[in-house]
Amino acid sequence: MGDLIYVKGVAPEDIQVGDIITFRPPAEYLSGILITHRVVEVVYDTNHLYFRTKGDNNPTVDPWKVSSRDIIGKQTA
Repeated sequence: MGDLIYVKGVAPEDIQVGDIITFRPPAEYLSGILITHRVVEVVYDTNHLYFRTKGDNNPTVDPWKVSSRDIIGKQTA
């Protein structure tokens, strides 16, 4: 069986630490899939917004920064 979540599109500026987001990971890590992980850090870098994420059952933070352009949305239920 699988899981079901509801995801709503939101402005990247409205995403905060602790939110669960669905995103496209950087192609050099994984391609053609979507990931849903929790935001552990919001990074502002030269007029662009990035997010550091971590899966709740993973021991470490993901090795990438998620670009605001790759956000699908935020989990709502």
